Amino acid sequence: SEMCIRDRVSTQSTGLIEIHIYLTAKISKDEMARIHAKSDRDGRDAVTGLKTRTHYGRPDWGAIFDKACVDHPGDTIGVFFCGPAAVSKILYATSREKTFNNPTGNKFVYLKENF
Repeated sequence: SEMCIRDRVSTQSTGLIEIHIYLTAKISKDEMARIHAKSDRDGRDAVTGLKTRTHYGRPDWGAIFDKACVDHPGDTIGVFFCGPAAVSKILYATSREKTFNNPTGNKFVYLKENF
């Protein structure tokens, strides 16, 4: 039977949810240095306030999916996305391609949210 996420979070200490945040806007080196300095002081990301660090620049989707396969072999992995349609199409295509072409037997389930 399926457990709700809240129940799984309380029974598993790590690995249930991984968040990857990318800031793709152009930022000056000075602004990036200020952001990193603030993040280092309080242990939280200065952009989001989360413990997860923000990545700067465009994501390498293939590498991210490949790492997920290595870190979670054989698992079904949910890919949740909210953002532009062009990126959604890329993530959907990558989810399908990596489901059918990975040596670890992973399945990627793509879900999107539009506001």
